Amino acid sequence: MAREALAVPNWHTGAKLAVHRQKSERFVPRDPCGSQIEAHEICLDL
Repeated sequence: MAREALAVPNWHTGAKLAVHRQKSERFVPRDPCGSQIEAHEICLDL
């Protein structure tokens, strides 16, 4: 039970970091789906 108690906060922190990473990537000029607006819209649809 001690392991599970420690695992929950670690997983929650990891999820928070993942969400923060996704938000910060939006401000990066390089878009994983391409710099074109059409390509970005297609990526959002997928």
